[in-house]
Amino acid sequence: MSGGGMALYLPRHVILRPGLMVEMQFTLPQLPHGDFPVDVKSTVIRVSERNENGFAVGSFQFVNMKESVRQRVIQYTFSRQRALM
Repeated sequence: MSGGGMALYLPRHVILRPGLMVEMQFTLPQLPHGDFPVDVKSTVIRVSERNENGFAVGSFQFVNMKESVRQRVIQYTFSRQRALM
């Protein structure tokens, strides 16, 4: 995850192709001010080949995300990076 998009594992029953627009809803957990719900449109940038378990990796670019929301996503990713060090 970054301020510009994210990558997700896609189970076998989820079929996407590059260029498709999707709506994403997720929650950033445990920020200093509590959980932060995010609702954003994104474009599918690429989809990997499926692995032996049927999963693919989908890469998504956020579209028209409010700058205040983007900043919260960036804060979350930085806090996760610090926690993993």
